[in-house]
Amino acid sequence: MKFPSFIKISFRNEFSETNKKAIDEIWYRRAVEQHFIEQNSFVYAVPFDAANKNDTLVTATHAVFHKENNKFAPAAVVGFQFQHSAMYTLFRNITSNCADSSCTNCASDEYECFVLDDNGYIIVSPDMSDTGKFFGEVRGFLMHHLVKERFYKSIIIYDYQAVCFVGKDSGSMANRLLTVS
Repeated sequence: MKFPSFIKISFRNEFSETNKKAIDEIWYRRAVEQHFIEQNSFVYAVPFDAANKNDTLVTATHAVFHKENNKFAPAAVVGFQFQHSAMYTLFRNITSNCADSSCTNCASDEYECFVLDDNGYIIVSPDMSDTGKFFGEVRGFLMHHLVKERFYKSIIIYDYQAVCFVGKDSGSMANRLLTVS
């Protein structure tokens, strides 16, 4: 892309100076991965402890790709942050409007409406204290159904952080040499 001579483009900023490994960050990878699913979409995220905070920020990110000769690569990830209360209000306004009085929507007692991220964490919930929690903890039976219907897939994760493995004696002479002081 060629710019007029009076426009000076600088790609150096404070963010690049302090985050030289930004491509290793989870928000960067999630935005790039989402681009392959839906190019014009944003990835929304809230902190895991968002339910305990009043002024939670929602982070929205979007990957920008450069295309040349039928090849493309991620050039940048752009994003912005805004108050969770603004997203909650907007969601409630959109999902509560009806053209006539006979429709059923998120404002009725018949439905509970949630916005989940790609990993099954709650972005928007009828109960603000659920924000940031895993949906399986809040509505386990529904999460099980979403896994069964292949909206999500179940991944088993083992946490070995506090495990002490007992080593086996291999019968090698090296073990005896190590015990001699």
